[in-house]
Amino acid sequence: MEDPVRVVNLEDHLIKLVNEEENQWKLSRFEEFARLMKMLAIDGSSKYAGAKPYSREFIDIIPDILSEEGYINFVLGDLIKRIIRFKNQKRERDLVKIALWTYFLWMRLFPKQEKREPETHV
Repeated sequence: MEDPVRVVNLEDHLIKLVNEEENQWKLSRFEEFARLMKMLAIDGSSKYAGAKPYSREFIDIIPDILSEEGYINFVLGDLIKRIIRFKNQKRERDLVKIALWTYFLWMRLFPKQEKREPETHV
C-alpha cells in the first residue's frame, strides 16, 4: 500500500497562474504578519524584562536557569500547548506566538551566519 502523504499526482491538481494582484496581496499580508510579530516581541521584551542593570528578557534568562537543553524543551513545550489551543480555539494570537517562539528557537539554535540559504528539498 502506497503512503498517500508521499505520493503526489500533479496531473489531478489544477495549477493556477499567479497574477500580480495576488503577489501584492501576499506581500502586504506578510508585512502585516511581520508587524504583529514585532509588536509581540517588543511587548514581551518590556513585559518580562528584569530590573536594570540586568534588564534581560525572560526568553534570554531561561537558558541560564534550565540549561540550553531545558530552553529547547521549554520552547517546544510551549509550542505544543499553543498548537493544541490553536487547534481547539482558532485564536490568531496563538498562531502569531507559535511563529514568534519558532523564530526565537531558530535564533538560538542557528547563530549568525554570513549567508543563509533555504535547505534543498529532497
